[in-house]
Amino acid sequence: MGAIKQRLCKPPHLRLVECPFLQDLLLDLMNSDGGDGAIRRGRRVSRSSLDHGIFAALRQKVASSGYRPPGSSLPLEDSARGLASGETPSAIDFTPRLCYLNEQSLPVFKGERCVPMSRRWGITSFPILCLILGLFQLPGCGKDGGKNPQAGVDGEPAIPVTVAEAVARDVTVFMTYTGKIEACQDITIRSKIGGILDEVLVEEGDSVKAGQTLARVEDEEYLLAVREAEASLFSARSNLAKITQLSRPQEIDAARAAYERAQADFDKARVTWERTESLYEKRVISKQEYDIAKLDYQSKKATRDAAKENFDLVAEGARTEDIEMAKFQVNQAEARLSLAKKRLNDTRIRSPILGVVTRKMVEMGDLMAVGTPVANVVDIRQVETEVGITEKDLPHIRLDSKVSATVVAYPGRAFSATIVFIGVKADSLTGTFPMKIEFDNVSGLLKPGMVVEVRIEKETYENVVAIPQHAVLDKVTRKVVFVIEDGISRERSVDLGPLVEEDVVIQEGLDAGETFVVVGQQSLKDGSKVKIETQG
Repeated sequence: MGAIKQRLCKPPHLRLVECPFLQDLLLDLMNSDGGDGAIRRGRRVSRSSLDHGIFAALRQKVASSGYRPPGSSLPLEDSARGLASGETPSAIDFTPRLCYLNEQSLPVFKGERCVPMSRRWGITSFPILCLILGLFQLPGCGKDGGKNPQAGVDGEPAIPVTVAEAVARDVTVFMTYTGKIEACQDITIRSKIGGILDEVLVEEGDSVKAGQTLARVEDEEYLLAVREAEASLFSARSNLAKITQLSRPQEIDAARAAYERAQADFDKARVTWERTESLYEKRVISKQEYDIAKLDYQSKKATRDAAKENFDLVAEGARTEDIEMAKFQVNQAEARLSLAKKRLNDTRIRSPILGVVTRKMVEMGDLMAVGTPVANVVDIRQVETEVGITEKDLPHIRLDSKVSATVVAYPGRAFSATIVFIGVKADSLTGTFPMKIEFDNVSGLLKPGMVVEVRIEKETYENVVAIPQHAVLDKVTRKVVFVIEDGISRERSVDLGPLVEEDVVIQEGLDAGETFVVVGQQSLKDGSKVKIETQG
C-alpha cells in the first residue's frame, strides 16, 4: 500500500488517498481495461468510451462488496449505475469538499511519471471522476472511523432547519397604489392689464396672504380714465334729472297761462277776420285790409296751437322714450366708470390665495402685456394625489372613506387621507378609473412632487392561517410546505389564498398549531430527519 501512495502523485493539501479501498480502485481504474478495454495505461481513447469505461470498472469493482453509502437505500453499484445512465442521484451524499478537486490536482499514470488529467483525459471527463470520488466519503475511509456526529440512529444526517408554529388570526388585504403629491391650489398669477411694471413687492419663498399685492403697474393713465368716466356719468345723470323734473306745478301753471293768452288772442283775431271777410264780400273794404285780417288770424291760431301743445306736454310730463334714453345714457356712463376703476385696481397685481411664492417671473421696469405671468403661489395646507384604480378594485372603493399613505421621506410614519373623487369613466389608454385622494397638510410635511404610496383596505379574512411566502415551495404543479412531526419532515400540499404583505393565506393543507419549516426547506424531502436550530 505504501508503494501505491508513492506512485500516486498527490498535492499535500488534498486528502485523496487516505482510504485504502479508494487507493485500490484508483489504481485499478488507471491501469486496467475497465472490463471493455476502454482504459489502459498510456493508451489514448475517446472521452465517451472513457466515461463508460470508468463507470463499468466502478460497477465491477464494487459489485462484490455490496457496500451501501451512508443514507442510501441502494447498493453502491446501483448508485454508480444510475450515474452512468445519466439518472439524477437522489440517495447519495455528495460531500462538497471532495468536489474541490480540479483537473490539475488528480493525476493518472503513464509509466512511472505523473501526468495531469488535462493531458490525458480532458477536462470534461474530470467531473465524472469527482462524482466517483464523492461516493467514497464513506465510514471506514477516514480517520474518524466513519462516525458522523450529525447523523441519526440509522446513519442519515439530520438537516438543520428553522421552524414556526401556524397560528390562526384575522388578516386584512390591502390595495396599494402609487402617486405623486400635488398642491390643491397651485396658481400662476398673471397681469390683467398692460403697462410698465413700476414695483415688485415679493421674493421667492415669501409667504403671502389672500389679496396681498405682489407687484404694481404704472397707473397714471388709468387714473385719468377714471376721472373722465366720472364726468360723463355726471352729465348723463343731470340730463335724466332735467327730463324727469319738467312736470313741476309752477311749470304747469306757466304753460296754462301762456295757452290761455294765446287762446284769447286767437279768439280776437278770429272775430276780426270774420267781420273783415263779411265787409270784403260786400266790397266795403279793400283786398289789402282783408288779407291783413286773414294773416293775423292765422298767426294767432298757430300761436294758440303751440301754447296748447306745450301745456299738454307739461301737464302730461316727459315722454317715456325720452326718459328711457336718458336712463340708458346714465347706465352707460356708470359702466364706463366701473371699467375704468377696475383697470386702475388691476394695476395692483394681487395673490388670490394664501400660500408661498415659489417662483418670481418679472422684475421692475418690465413691459407687461395682458396675460404676462408674474409669480407662482402654492398653498400646501391641502394636498392631493391622483391614482388609477383597476376595474376589479373599483367595487371596494368608497367615496369619502379614509385611507393610509406613506412617503419615502418619513419612513414608518403614516398619513391619513380621504377619497374625494372617483371617476365614472375609465382612461382610454390605461383602462383605469381616476381617483383623487386629499390630505390635510397643516404641518407642511408633504411637499408637491413627493411620491406617495396609498394603502386602501380591501377585505378582511377572519381566523385564517397565514405564513411567510418563502416557506412555500413551488413544485411546478403544486405548492408545498414541510411540516415537522416527531423530528421528521413531512411534505404537505397546500392551497394558497391572497397575499398579505410578506405572508400568504393558507386556505387548505395546514392547520393552526402545526409546526412548519421556514428556513432550510429546500434541503428537505418527505421523511428527512431534521435538527431544529431555531424556533420562529
